[in-house]
Amino acid sequence: MKESVVLVPENYLSLWRIVEDALKRVFIGKGHQRHGDNKKFEEQDICVFIKEEGWGFAVGQARKKINEAKKMLANGEKEKAVDEIIDAAIYILAIAVVTREK
Repeated sequence: MKESVVLVPENYLSLWRIVEDALKRVFIGKGHQRHGDNKKFEEQDICVFIKEEGWGFAVGQARKKINEAKKMLANGEKEKAVDEIIDAAIYILAIAVVTREK
């Protein structure tokens, strides 16, 4: 893995930390473990399904994740809720990857 340095303005650090968490979930955590198979992101199921089924697949998955996050937050599980919100964002970002690829 190649490491890179990103300069982030101080007033955007809170957002950058969330982006870092999302990237970790994709290439180190749950996403990599369950779906990575050492493939490029755009060749993984998340993007392949968007290519095959359209945006509705990812939007539906994101909505499900957000709904789960609301329930977790109501149960006092803030960090688990944040993880679900990040996962929802990854589905939306995958739409951007597929769109840019076309």
